[in-house]
Amino acid sequence: MVLEEVWSAIKPSVKNLKIFGSLCYKHTPDQGRRKLDDKSGLTIFVDYISTTSYKLYNLKTNQV
Repeated sequence: MVLEEVWSAIKPSVKNLKIFGSLCYKHTPDQGRRKLDDKSGLTIFVDYISTTSYKLYNLKTNQV
């Protein structure tokens, strides 16, 4: 049992967790691209920053 499950009597959902090292796509906003540029770029998931943010490794620029 998870501590949260014991405390609230509700089983926590883990459907939003990502696998470390998995391939993912980062969205490029409209202001950062031109008409025929890609809307997303291929990255690798590295870490969680907060509950709503991720740290991604860009394969083209070799930056996190």
